[in-house]
Amino acid sequence: MSNPATQPPLQRTARAPAPGAVVVSEADADTFPIRKRHVVGVSVTACLLMIVGLGFALRWLSLQPPDWWRSVDPTKPATIDAANRLQNALITEAHRVDRPIDEEADIVQQGGYQTQPWRIALNAELANAWLSVELPKWLDSEAHVTLPTDVSEIQAEFRGGVIMLGVSRASGRNKKFYWLTLRPELDENGSLWMRAERTVAGQLPVPRSMVIDAAFRAAEANGENLNSPAASAELDLDTDIDSPITVIASILAGKRPMLHNAVVRLEDGRMIRLQNIRANNGKLEITCITERASNRVASEEINIDTP
Repeated sequence: MSNPATQPPLQRTARAPAPGAVVVSEADADTFPIRKRHVVGVSVTACLLMIVGLGFALRWLSLQPPDWWRSVDPTKPATIDAANRLQNALITEAHRVDRPIDEEADIVQQGGYQTQPWRIALNAELANAWLSVELPKWLDSEAHVTLPTDVSEIQAEFRGGVIMLGVSRASGRNKKFYWLTLRPELDENGSLWMRAERTVAGQLPVPRSMVIDAAFRAAEANGENLNSPAASAELDLDTDIDSPITVIASILAGKRPMLHNAVVRLEDGRMIRLQNIRANNGKLEITCITERASNRVASEEINIDTP
């Protein structure tokens, strides 16, 4: 019987790897943590670069003008002349006394005055001249709203049934562009609504609710009463407005119409009533009738001096 102490140690028999198994050497196993850290580091770096790149892309988009933007210099004589021509043409059309009478209209049958529908078409080029030259003056004198000094341009475009309205503001050496799309609609009561559909910074869409909420906060910071009757649909814009920012925000939010009954009153007692409004192919087409309820013969009352 052999001595157990003198027996050779048991030898482990190497087993062949199973078919398809991955053989990892001890040296390879030691490098696994290093490779893992390397992969994680590369992934984090790539994510950071993507975030930074996205930030630059978003900033670049926010500084780009919309594709419809036409820069206008409000100080140039040609721009001032275009604005004056449009304003004078609108006044002339509004005060015309030679339009055909609609003999079948009920108001005419009752001794009043009503024209057949008439139409004017405003092209975007003239509209932009007026917006840049005359609108700031009108806002200051009629609505008592002063535009911020960094607002350099106000522009509009008419296409696809919507009005695109925007401003550019100076920001250091750059300009920032803010614009929105308004869809004009007449309801069954003849009120004109201008609800905002899209709000955009440059070429970067911004949530509409965020912009409207910011407008209401600005109104509150300006000391306006957010519960003013001006925010309701019952108030006519012909009355004095004590909360202009609230009114604008309410119009954009669709809480009140832009014009109640969409009527413009002339100083001679006649009224221009909006019948239809359409924005398409660079033009804003407006259809109206001129009317006055009166028991006197219309021709005796419409001999007025145009401004």
